[in-house]
Amino acid sequence: MAFPKTERVRYRNCPLVQVICQLRFPIDLSIDKDLPADFQKAIKEDYPTLTQSVEYGPKIGINLGDSNISLADGQFQSKVNYCFVSSDGNWSINLTDTFISLSTASEGVYTTWEDFRNRFSGPLAEFRRIYKPPFYTRVGLRYIDAYRRKKLNLEGVQWADLLQPEIMGMIACSEEGYAEEFISSNQVSDMRLEDENMMHVQVALGTINGDPSNEVGAIVDVDSFHEGQICTEGQEYEEKLNALHSNSSDFSRWSITVTMKNALGWDEIR
Repeated sequence: MAFPKTERVRYRNCPLVQVICQLRFPIDLSIDKDLPADFQKAIKEDYPTLTQSVEYGPKIGINLGDSNISLADGQFQSKVNYCFVSSDGNWSINLTDTFISLSTASEGVYTTWEDFRNRFSGPLAEFRRIYKPPFYTRVGLRYIDAYRRKKLNLEGVQWADLLQPEIMGMIACSEEGYAEEFISSNQVSDMRLEDENMMHVQVALGTINGDPSNEVGAIVDVDSFHEGQICTEGQEYEEKLNALHSNSSDFSRWSITVTMKNALGWDEIR
């Protein structure tokens, strides 16, 4: 599946609330066992603040020769998530024993894909130098948009006139005022893209944490990813990420109407 190719644009009223790039790799037990002190030292100038959180997930069965050790349902193992935050608080690098990621930590800091990608290149190079992952198992790029009508001076305009009905589901009903009766809505889609890439799209009505207006908007969460054994060196993973960015951008521009595009205020990126 492919979405129409259109010109790249930059929105003056950008709806992005968060961008996340995550690279997964085979589990590296040394990250928890020895603590990522060398990695912290390598990126400390740009990411001086460190916080830690503990995540829980189901334990994995272990196969030892002919013996298959299966753990009972309901048993969980803990995983430490190390979060390194930039001096201005706008960016964060997260590291666990199975993934490394870069994410925007506040709204309005993302400018272009090239800038975002370059911010990740330094920490990623240090990660490869220190931990030498054999390959990546998944590369993913996630964009979360929040379309808020009051903020865009679109109060009273129906959602069907702002976002394509294919992504809005029942909310796109054209009857006057009908969509305003929805208290909540959540539509989830998974699709295959070109070059064995995948896209997971979730569209819901909701509010954004930290938004003082508490305005209910349409949240469009687009997670594009490629799974498989991906080389950590050379251009393979970079080409995968560039393709995912292109997929996400094409979807984003396809998903909105001309009315929404004009309200966002757009300039072409040459």
